[in-house]
Amino acid sequence: MDLIPFFSTAILIATIASIVLAVSSYTAYKLRERRRPNRDFSSRELREASFFQRYSPGEKRSTGTDGAGRE
Repeated sequence: MDLIPFFSTAILIATIASIVLAVSSYTAYKLRERRRPNRDFSSRELREASFFQRYSPGEKRSTGTDGAGRE
């Protein structure tokens, strides 16, 4: 049994499978994009994050490695 025809067939099948998966994922992406509702958001909705809160740092504290804050 020669290994060269086996490996060349395996490479050909892997290449064809990669191309098929790429085309199908691109098609699924385009279908999702077309199905997404297009609506205008209010200025409040644009400013307000729905899952995250904006971080505002408070007082700067020493980490203990720079020697600041030791007395």
